[in-house]
Amino acid sequence: MLWEVGQIEIGVGTLVGTNEGIDGSVAQSIHSLKQWIKQTQPHILGDETPWIVKGVKQWLWIFANSDFPLFHGSDTPCPGELESIVGSSYSGVLISDDFTAYNGYTGHSSTEMSTTSTLPRHFKTLIKIPGFNHQEIGTTFMDLIDEGLKNYPLFQQTQNLHQFLTCASYFQPKVESSIHLLIKPQVNLVNFYLP
Repeated sequence: MLWEVGQIEIGVGTLVGTNEGIDGSVAQSIHSLKQWIKQTQPHILGDETPWIVKGVKQWLWIFANSDFPLFHGSDTPCPGELESIVGSSYSGVLISDDFTAYNGYTGHSSTEMSTTSTLPRHFKTLIKIPGFNHQEIGTTFMDLIDEGLKNYPLFQQTQNLHQFLTCASYFQPKVESSIHLLIKPQVNLVNFYLP
C-alpha cells in the first residue's frame, strides 16, 4: 500500500522486524482474550477465509462481537482450530456460515446459529428436493427472511428500538405460525409412518 500511495519501498527485513515487534507486544493481550472467550462464552460470530502465504494455503479466522475482534491464523480450517479459541464446550451463541469446521465441532449446544446469508441457501436447496411440501416451506421461509431483514437496516439508520421491537412482535407470530402450519404436520406424518 505504501508503494501504491507514495512509491515508498519497504524491505522484507523491516516488515519481519515490525511484525515481530507487534507480535511481542500484543501476545499477552491475545492470550488473555482467548481465555476470556473460553471462560465467559459470549455470543460471537465466527468466520474464516483462506489466504496464500508463500504459495501455501493458510486460514485467517475471526471471532467477534460488538466488544472485540479476535483474529487467528492457522494452516487448517478444521474443528480443532475452532476448539482452540472457544474451548471444548461452548454454551454461548456461535453464529457461523455452516462451514465444515463449525458443523464438525461437537462442543456446542443447540445455540449455534447460521448467518442470514446461509439461511436462504438452505431454503433454496429445500425447494429443489422432492418431498411432502418442501417447495412451499422453502418459499414461505424465503419470504419471511426477506421480510424480517427489511426492517433491520431501518433500525440501523433511525436507532428507534421501540419501532424495531414493535415490528419484531408482529413478525414472531408469523414465523411461529408458519412453523406450526408447514413443518409440524410433516414431522407428525413422518412419526406416524415410522415403525
